[in-house]
Amino acid sequence: MRSSASDFSRPAYHHKATTRQPVHEGVNNLDPHLVSVRQSQSNPLMSKCPICQSENEWFVTSCKHCGSFLQNKVDTLNLFETLWKLVDSPVEAFRKIVLAKHKNYVVVLSGFFGVAFVFAFLWFHQFGGRFDTLLSILSFGLLLGPVMGIGFLFVLSTVIYTLLRRFRIPVRFRNTLAVSSYACAPIVFSLFLVFPLELMTFGMDMFTSQPPLSILNPTSFVLFLLLDGLAVLWFLLLLSFGVHVLTGFQLLKSGAIALGSTALTAVPFFLV
Repeated sequence: MRSSASDFSRPAYHHKATTRQPVHEGVNNLDPHLVSVRQSQSNPLMSKCPICQSENEWFVTSCKHCGSFLQNKVDTLNLFETLWKLVDSPVEAFRKIVLAKHKNYVVVLSGFFGVAFVFAFLWFHQFGGRFDTLLSILSFGLLLGPVMGIGFLFVLSTVIYTLLRRFRIPVRFRNTLAVSSYACAPIVFSLFLVFPLELMTFGMDMFTSQPPLSILNPTSFVLFLLLDGLAVLWFLLLLSFGVHVLTGFQLLKSGAIALGSTALTAVPFFLV
């Protein structure tokens, strides 16, 4: 009885193994997002190949063992499509950003973010008195901003990358930098939509302490402060989603990493 049972089990096992061998037949019929659904229970950052069951990093496009197609490859990013996706479905947007071979517009977004950051720095420290005209302030921000933005996001990405490596997360720096840059989209929106209104309302007084903006126009001051604050909160939320996509951590833990990294990078500028 024992021998017959083992004889019966062996062909079944052999048949099951052999059905996995023709890995290239019918592979194109697989769901492109199948791997992202079939995550490994032992490691949430790894995904199982539906053909050979081997574990792969979730962002690879083909199985490293059998070469099976796992998910669609993304060559380039469409800026406006990606920005809209960040509003509509941030997790899906960041997944596409990480999968993209070419991280388009990272430098552009970093530059615009830097311009907004410099203007916020000048407003916070009320450095308007050091400039003769509003035009000189705008010129200073436009010239220094891109350099500051690229440098700031490089440091921010380095902090996030270092923290994730401490958690033994196999993350790539270029993916971390791309996530940080696209998370700045709300700040860029604020630069183009809110900042011009602030200039038209306050002018040169926006960067000076006399008279205080809260006295000059209290309603507009509170409204603009609220809009700018919402942009910062949206940035932190997007960065949290980006860290979540990079690591597989729960959103709360990802948010703590995003908030801590941003604080370590930004606070020194405002304590000067």
